[in-house]
Amino acid sequence: MGKEEKKGYNEVGEMGKEKEEEEDEEKESKRLIQLTGGVEEEEAMRRREEREGQKERKREEMESGRE
Repeated sequence: MGKEEKKGYNEVGEMGKEKEEEEDEEKESKRLIQLTGGVEEEEAMRRREEREGQKERKREEMESGRE
């Protein structure tokens, strides 16, 4: 019975270790998502600003063309 208790402890210990590794991997993937998400947000903002700038230039061209 002593061996079974030890075996059970080892299994739980290994399970705990596996769970910790899974949690670490999950944290790392979330961190990477946040990092890449930040880059994607910056890229989206830059593109949005470019589009707004293009719209503004077109508007100015239209107004100067009317005069």
